[in-house]
Amino acid sequence: MKTKSIMFRSIGVLLALLVFATLPSSVLATCSPCHNPWFELVPGAGNQLSVKVECDCPPGATIYYTINGGAPTHSSPNAPSGVLISIPYGYTYCIRAIAAKSGSADSGVSTICQHNPEL
Repeated sequence: MKTKSIMFRSIGVLLALLVFATLPSSVLATCSPCHNPWFELVPGAGNQLSVKVECDCPPGATIYYTINGGAPTHSSPNAPSGVLISIPYGYTYCIRAIAAKSGSADSGVSTICQHNPEL
């Protein structure tokens, strides 16, 4: 009887390890608070520069942002992670962003401020 019990427990442990090893890290990750968003400058079209705003955890977090340096809130413009914000050349901008998702605390505020010079 003890041999069967040990065997079933061993199989249970192996199955648990298999499930844990095969699940993507995004399913296993719980981010509370959300990770702070980060910025990436990318070439824009025409007379614009684009700033990409991303957050990696939790997946599906919403980015709330301002472009005038004000504090972002849940009533600020929002978009999914990876949003491209277009900035005209010759404009000084200060983008501030937070990440939020139901079930996680909001991230801290991330900020990028600089002058986008004329070409």
